[in-house]
Amino acid sequence: MNIKYEDLDISLLKLKVTANNVVVNFKNDLAKIPAIEVGSIKAQLNPFQLLIGQINLSSITLDKM
Repeated sequence: MNIKYEDLDISLLKLKVTANNVVVNFKNDLAKIPAIEVGSIKAQLNPFQLLIGQINLSSITLDKM
């Protein structure tokens, strides 16, 4: 799988990542699946889980799919 994006914004204060104009292309056995284009993806880490050494996303938002 290849993931391409135009802008990546990382906020350390809010523990949030935003990627704009995302295109996901599949490879190998999944190459028959057409590319997926998403206007923006926002993901936010759960800070309490991060304190105990676990990475857990508290929210994921897909826009303009």
